[in-house]
Amino acid sequence: MKTLSERLTYAMNLAGMSQGRLARKVGIRQQSVYQLCSGKTLASKYTPHLAKALGIKVQWLVHGEGDMYDENVSSDLVAPKEIPVINWKQAARWPELVDTFSLTDTDEWMRVSKPAFNDCFVLRVSGDSMDGNSPKPSIQEGTLIIVQPCSEASSGQMVIAVLPNHERAIFRQYVTEADQGYLKPLNTQYPIIEINNECKIIGIVKQAISEF
Repeated sequence: MKTLSERLTYAMNLAGMSQGRLARKVGIRQQSVYQLCSGKTLASKYTPHLAKALGIKVQWLVHGEGDMYDENVSSDLVAPKEIPVINWKQAARWPELVDTFSLTDTDEWMRVSKPAFNDCFVLRVSGDSMDGNSPKPSIQEGTLIIVQPCSEASSGQMVIAVLPNHERAIFRQYVTEADQGYLKPLNTQYPIIEINNECKIIGIVKQAISEF
């Protein structure tokens, strides 16, 4: 990585930090972060603040010299790994909210240990539509689910989706049959929903955590 823009983008990806969130942590406009990431701006007086927010060394960020992290501190400890616990209305609008989501938009954050979860969000399951009461996967009300944002899924995956003219997202299993997609509840008392072009998949569920 030869440029500040490359190093900044790399550090942000490792930390799971969007341009908008980094800008809010530093107290600058998102456009300023974009200009640095794109290479349109080559330097900034806020570089030390950006480095601090990302938990990295200023010397490495600015000049590419030395270690990225303090040699006495593990990168696993300094890299931010907190993801937001959001509500189902926010989940329905997540693609448009993600870059402007701020600390004041939720009262709860979850610390995760896997870097792969850095771009995820968390939902608390509401209702019993995914409580199958059988040996099959069953996810009860109150369970926390970690969701990886994406717009496509494979048959059999658990997904978060939003239906046309609905304010809240829903949690279902995505299945396909004869090239047709369906949203299937694990609780058979709920109907199976046929997917049309207006139905949007918001993300896939990567992990479920039960609270006792």
